[in-house]
Amino acid sequence: MFVNVFMYFPGGKVIGHDTTVIYGENATLLCQLTETDDDLTRIIWKKKTREKLEESVFFVIRQGGKTEHKNGLEDRVQFIGNFAEKNGSIQLLRMRLLDEGIYTCTFNLYPSWPLETDINVTVFGKMACSYYSMA
Repeated sequence: MFVNVFMYFPGGKVIGHDTTVIYGENATLLCQLTETDDDLTRIIWKKKTREKLEESVFFVIRQGGKTEHKNGLEDRVQFIGNFAEKNGSIQLLRMRLLDEGIYTCTFNLYPSWPLETDINVTVFGKMACSYYSMA
């Protein structure tokens, strides 16, 4: 008796970089999938922030660059990547202190399973300084 067994071992790596931004400015979250020929079915962005300590999905990107906003941020998220090139990068507009946290970029692949990376986002407040001259 001969049994033929096929096992699929996916490759792939997700590259992301932590970022720092000043309150009110825009933050670019870079997220790129490399080293795989699997089909990309969608890209999911999740966040866990000061405002919401429980991780939640806030942005989904589908084939053709079609986007779906969920659970807040709405008009403050822009897809700046390229779905066909497996680039899931986004830009978060008008950052607030409560936006600071961990953002997760997940690539759903076929026939393998999802690959993801965490991106730490730090938001610094603006310093107000007054100068008085005693001349």
